[in-house]
Amino acid sequence: MPDQRKRSSSGNSRRQRSVAGRRWNALVQATNHILWVSDPTGTFSDRRGWSAFTGLAASQLNEATWFSFVHPDDRQFVQARWSQAVVAQTEYLVECRVRRVDGVYRTFVIQGIPVRNDDGTLREWAGIATDITELRQAEAERDAALQREQHLRASQLIVVLDAAVDGIVIYHPDGSIMHQNPAFRAMMGYDLDSTFDQRPFPERMSAIDVRDCQGRAVPLADLPPMRVLRGERITAEQAFDLHMRALDGREIILNATGAPVRDANGVIVSAVVVYRDVTAQRQAAREQEQMVHVVSHELNTPLTSLKTRAQFMRRHMQRGLVLTDAEFALLEGDIDRLARLVTDLVDSGRIDARHLPLDRQPCDLANLCAAVVASQQAMTQRAVDFTVTPGTYTVLADSGRIEQVLANLIGNALKYAPPPAPVRVALERAGAHLRVSVQDAGPGITLADQARIFDRFFRVTSLPVHTGSAVGLGLGLYLCRHIVEQHGGTIGVTSAPGQGTTFWFTLPTADA
Repeated sequence: MPDQRKRSSSGNSRRQRSVAGRRWNALVQATNHILWVSDPTGTFSDRRGWSAFTGLAASQLNEATWFSFVHPDDRQFVQARWSQAVVAQTEYLVECRVRRVDGVYRTFVIQGIPVRNDDGTLREWAGIATDITELRQAEAERDAALQREQHLRASQLIVVLDAAVDGIVIYHPDGSIMHQNPAFRAMMGYDLDSTFDQRPFPERMSAIDVRDCQGRAVPLADLPPMRVLRGERITAEQAFDLHMRALDGREIILNATGAPVRDANGVIVSAVVVYRDVTAQRQAAREQEQMVHVVSHELNTPLTSLKTRAQFMRRHMQRGLVLTDAEFALLEGDIDRLARLVTDLVDSGRIDARHLPLDRQPCDLANLCAAVVASQQAMTQRAVDFTVTPGTYTVLADSGRIEQVLANLIGNALKYAPPPAPVRVALERAGAHLRVSVQDAGPGITLADQARIFDRFFRVTSLPVHTGSAVGLGLGLYLCRHIVEQHGGTIGVTSAPGQGTTFWFTLPTADA
């Protein structure tokens, strides 16, 4: 009986192994995965899946030859991980590329599980290799599509930034420039130095000399890029003016707003700062303040004179005295000066609104000049010489506005030239233009004053006045320039201290 039981037990074991073998073979054939078994040292005991994949017979496929099918770039990593797993007898998991029989590399996730005996010792390794090539390709295509989308969005963003009229700069966390649009380069004059934006942040800021509205140097830490890179969001209400010097020497005023850019983890990866050039606005505000001051001062002078003369005339009338023509003439002079100041202010406002009206008609410039010269001589009792070469001097112009220009130039010459010396007015032809010049023998104008002589509200206050009143808003020459330019002409001045001054303007001839 014992022998019979032994034979029965042995037969059952063989049948179980046979069933298990057939089950294993069926599983190998049914799955799309590669199944494998190796002994504790890593030597394959069942490698049929890998044999079919690599095209080698099972007898040819050992550990060395199998690793030779792993992609060279992955081989060292795969071998190191396998050796660690064999020594530690822990789970083995690795992703790598393996060469197929046709030479094509496929991507696999290879997993090995240690199989232990009842006593806990390692019996063998059972593993599975899953082909994830299509999955990785799909992921790569998805990542490529996302990258293309990001590049497209970035390109569109750059187009928008480059089209903006404000200066826009994107800074790296270290303060270096990631991107700047053309408007910023233009306002800062960076095109004069192609390497300027590559310099360290402190060096760039030192070169442009950034200051606040009080003229104090702004510390680097308080500059908008550094504030934004610390996480601060600068809104329009929090912004302040930065006075700086562009690379081309211009003094500019910029107002900056900005915000940080964070990644998915909230880490600041860049700072976007928008710079608005407010130089013209601040200059206009200063001019507005200056205008209010000058107007209040200059209008007060003729008004005070008018009030004094009115009080004087009332006292005369109360006493029964008769007012003389000279007294009325003085009164009319004050009224004329006041009217001229108001007219200049109105014309200046029209220029700002681009609505200075012109009524252009054919007129003889020679006759117009002669009439203005005669009028100025009669009013000032000063000598004014007028010379004109023979010829035709017809222009298409607003005669009233041209009279205003010439009267202003002659009036200035008489005002600042000493009485014995005459003022000379000349009219001549200069190609397709007619040129009118007004020359005096006064003290002359410095080069610094000549550069601003046609600016609004600018007055040369250091020169003595010989004829007329010193009252004025500094608008006369400003208006002259705009009137001449609206007629298509040019205006200028030639002078030197102690050598007199010549103002001139040109107008195109009617046929031109």
